[in-house]
Amino acid sequence: MRLPNRRPSPPAFIASAALVLALLSCAIRPAAAQERERTLIVGFRGDVPRGEHPLGAPPERVAEALRQVYAEVGLPLVAATGRPNDYFTPYLQVRGRLFGRPNTEFFACQEDSFGGNLAVTGLVTFAILVQLRPENDGTTVMLTQMDARANRRNVTASPVECGTTGKLEAALVELVEQRLRAPAPAP
Repeated sequence: MRLPNRRPSPPAFIASAALVLALLSCAIRPAAAQERERTLIVGFRGDVPRGEHPLGAPPERVAEALRQVYAEVGLPLVAATGRPNDYFTPYLQVRGRLFGRPNTEFFACQEDSFGGNLAVTGLVTFAILVQLRPENDGTTVMLTQMDARANRRNVTASPVECGTTGKLEAALVELVEQRLRAPAPAP
């Protein structure tokens, strides 16, 4: 996966945040002049479905578990500036397969009359938005959305919007739940 070279389409929701270079697995730190904060804008289509996942922990614990899980699976996670309970990934490109699994397991793209299913034959770009909504009883509802699109390879054309099968989001939520159920490390 890598960041795309194009800008996202005009956003229905805009989140901006400082891009933490360490999350992108950079082994060499850039020169001081290049370490300035950068703003990252991730826009989601208005029709992207949102999953709701109640979790029996306060937002602070859920946020820590979320950061740990995303780091473990190699997804860069950025906290939204000015929105303390919102997190997102930048737009990421899938070259070939995602986590060694077929793209069709995670993305539902339209069929292309020239080359088949664009989740298989195209270049898929996606981003994930996570919002942690505190509840009155001290628990948290984790809201997740994934925006995805596919481009035909080696063809200059507009991207095609893709849906989600929900499997990636469900797997990430399950990992967060496992992390929350794990006993706290001994001091």
